[in-house]
Amino acid sequence: MGDRSIVIIKNGSRMADCAMYTHWNGEDTLTWLREAIPNFAKGDENYSMARLIGYFSAKIKGPYGLGVIENPPSLDRITLLGYSHGGAGVIVYDCETGEITACGGYAEDQLKEEQTVK
Repeated sequence: MGDRSIVIIKNGSRMADCAMYTHWNGEDTLTWLREAIPNFAKGDENYSMARLIGYFSAKIKGPYGLGVIENPPSLDRITLLGYSHGGAGVIVYDCETGEITACGGYAEDQLKEEQTVK
């Protein structure tokens, strides 16, 4: 079935023009996102998304397993739960504040565990 993830980059309430989807690399998504962040344009959701897609594209070999999809209509929890494809779920990165949140998959629990350890 895959180990899916969706990443949305936002700047406050504005979302990048697309979201990024992985089919098999859900377990890598938080790590790779964090590795890619130094290349992002702070406060610019579209440039940051382009850098993220480029980073993931270099990591995922072959023609499949990575794509772009339309954003959900909103970022509220109920919408994100319905938008999630399972696996790691939906991961949202705010390129202005640096905050990472997740919904609808195991990445949400991973982030909560990280906050508990801090």
